[in-house]
Amino acid sequence: MARVRHVAVIGLGRFGSSIAVHLEEMGVEVLAVDERMDLVEALRDRVSEAVRFDASDREALRQRGLEGMDAVVVAIGENFEDTVLITALAQELGVPRILTRAHNPTQKRILELVGATQVLNPEEEMGQRLARSLAKGDVADVLDLPDDHAVEDRILKSGQGGMRLDEYLQSAGGQVVALNLRRRHEPQEDGEEQEATVELQALPPGDTVLEEGDALLLLGERRSLEKI
Repeated sequence: MARVRHVAVIGLGRFGSSIAVHLEEMGVEVLAVDERMDLVEALRDRVSEAVRFDASDREALRQRGLEGMDAVVVAIGENFEDTVLITALAQELGVPRILTRAHNPTQKRILELVGATQVLNPEEEMGQRLARSLAKGDVADVLDLPDDHAVEDRILKSGQGGMRLDEYLQSAGGQVVALNLRRRHEPQEDGEEQEATVELQALPPGDTVLEEGDALLLLGERRSLEKI
């Protein structure tokens, strides 16, 4: 998938503002849009362009260059009617990637029908991540990837120390890769106050002996990660 260089973010609440700022930090030129001037002003110095106008107005979108955008993110939180209209207008103007926000499966289906290429439900996705973290106990964080893959940050629990890495991963059937291992070393008792250090090992070999409290960054299919 080609790298995006110009993105419009419409709706500058907490969700939209976060997307706009992070895109800009990664080198993407962002057009940030909202009808509330205070939200626009808050991003004025943090994105390439922040403007106030009614994004449900086709001509206003065209004048602001939406036709030339690589993608548009419709991040409006509560007004679903406007979300549908803006999504349809973006599709009509030929934007190749249209990411919109939905709150339930019915909204998701409607947005797909009017042209959304990807539908986001940040609350549901965060809920799934939290549920997996609580259920597994040793999962510190989860990053979902396309094609049912994920990156998980695992903390080894009591009783898992002393295992070899390849033994720890064995239950996944060889479908999980350890991207790195982080091991915390507490300072020696010598009377001086010192900070703990963290040893980082990228792509640790299979014969690495794990210790309780080690952190592993794992990459693999979600169903394989769940077996570990």
